[in-house]
Amino acid sequence: MFLFTRILFFSLFFLAAASAAVAFSDEQALKISRSAYWLRLLHYRDGRSEADGADFFMSPIGKADPKAELLANLAAFSDPHARGVGPLNQPPQCAFPERYRFLKSELALQSEDHSCKEFSEWKTRLHARSIVVVYAAAYMGSPGSMFGHTFLRIDSEPRGHSSPKNDLLDYAISFDAVTEADPGPEYIFKGLFGLYPGYFNINPYYLKTNNYTDIDSRDLWEYQLNLTPDQIDHLLNHIWEMGTTYFKYYFFIRNCSYHLLSLLEVANPIWELRSQFHASAIPIDTVKALTSLPDAVRSVQVRPSLLRVISTRISQMSSEERARFYTLRDDISQASSHDSSKTLDALMDWQKFKALAQTKSADEAQSQMDRKLLLLRAQNLTSDSIIIEKMVSPDHGHGSAKLALLAGAEGADNFVGIEARPAFQDLLGPDLGYLPQSELVLARLRASTVVSNRSISRIDEFTFAEVANLEAFSGLQKKLSWWVASGLQRPIDLKCVGCLDAYLQGGVGVTFLIQKMNWSFLATGHAEYSSAFEGTMDRFYRMGPGFQASLLWPLSNNWKVRTRGEVIQYLAGTKSLSLIKSELSVSHFVGPYDIRGEWSSYQTILTQVQIVDINLGWYF
Repeated sequence: MFLFTRILFFSLFFLAAASAAVAFSDEQALKISRSAYWLRLLHYRDGRSEADGADFFMSPIGKADPKAELLANLAAFSDPHARGVGPLNQPPQCAFPERYRFLKSELALQSEDHSCKEFSEWKTRLHARSIVVVYAAAYMGSPGSMFGHTFLRIDSEPRGHSSPKNDLLDYAISFDAVTEADPGPEYIFKGLFGLYPGYFNINPYYLKTNNYTDIDSRDLWEYQLNLTPDQIDHLLNHIWEMGTTYFKYYFFIRNCSYHLLSLLEVANPIWELRSQFHASAIPIDTVKALTSLPDAVRSVQVRPSLLRVISTRISQMSSEERARFYTLRDDISQASSHDSSKTLDALMDWQKFKALAQTKSADEAQSQMDRKLLLLRAQNLTSDSIIIEKMVSPDHGHGSAKLALLAGAEGADNFVGIEARPAFQDLLGPDLGYLPQSELVLARLRASTVVSNRSISRIDEFTFAEVANLEAFSGLQKKLSWWVASGLQRPIDLKCVGCLDAYLQGGVGVTFLIQKMNWSFLATGHAEYSSAFEGTMDRFYRMGPGFQASLLWPLSNNWKVRTRGEVIQYLAGTKSLSLIKSELSVSHFVGPYDIRGEWSSYQTILTQVQIVDINLGWYF
């Protein structure tokens, strides 16, 4: 029955399409339906479309059959009574302008063009002259932003006689998941398994900069693409078509960055982008995929965060101006015409930063202070420009995946091993292109084989996730440092070779930056569970508080040193037991490689274990 229905469907649509506009053979239809460009317009990959909205397909089997979809589109484009498509109830030609343009050029269709008012007005309002891929740097304050974010800016022609052009008046195209207003623990589960719908959205660019650079303190990197006017036109046509569908949103693969690549593949058909990503599509990796293409990127520039601008202003002040800024920061009413332009400019930026951080609207007192600063600055005719320290674009950073070979000794046993992780960055990795003093590691596996007297293979650790933000406590940002990790590990202090315990640990405290050295002090908590604890302790688990002190010292762009000491007092699940952990690590970076030397010690009143190893890592 299904086969009969399929044959009947093909017959009816082929006859309707062929008779309505121009005669073409079944061989032609098959050839076009298999063409790379048609499959890209339908967002096909591995034999099926990744689009999930029913309105995106004119054929009921179009999601899995590109030829059926082609024939259904041809019939609909030529049918004056075709059903309206999408939320705007548009004629098919208007809902799918790029499909129509492509098929008309390929088959020399003679069908009459519809007047598409909404589409024409939208395209005119954009007035695009180029396309810019924008990368928002990683933000540790939200799980969904820790890997960064990408979106498009439609670089428009100058409006009116404005010169120079204000990019903030442009529009941004982004792909975003629609989540709950206040997502709970289910947020990560739904994001991992594609239970959120994702939609393409268009917003004024200044709203994006407010959110990213001003509120979240994230730098925006803008990559202007090298596209012809025709390619830009085709891209805009296809962006309009995205209004008819949604896509299942997956945090690690079919996310904001992945689906932008599908748009760019339509803009330039020779770009192969999506096929480079299988298990994950980390935003910065998608940017690297673009920059690796010959002549794909015309220029790169950065829009620094508001906090970076304020910090730069303060660093370029005299000691007197700096002291005056900190005095006035909490009492603007004391500002006067005697204050320097540098102090006033920094105060105005600081007022903006504070206002954006508040959830409530500015009160009258704050508005008065803002007006006072503006009046004082207007009276000071000195023109001051700040020089932002040269920044290296994040696409020059190391690869997000890492593989390392290691060799070392644990007590009297020598071992060799391997360490692998798909993402993303650890505290000892190169900072170039990443957030300094931060760590985000997923699915890290460390395994080794003892090669001394006996050959024993073992898993040393499997880290589900380890995240840390050791941002320094400063006069501008009084933020707490934090760290959390979970996974499976070998309880080294128990000298159990083949044992693994499940652990959850973390801490909160402060970090101080002193002479380029980051000193962190965290109150920590630890919980572990394993059947291996039987006989060694009273229960199958142990829990307790701890205190951790560490130093992270970037000696140069190519060297880092980290020391860490921690005392853990296990109170639950075992008799009172103290564990003292000490670590010293040195890392050196050479291109996509790093060499690390590590020493660690685990000491209780019953045991003491020391481990030393050296490893060679490759980022890719």
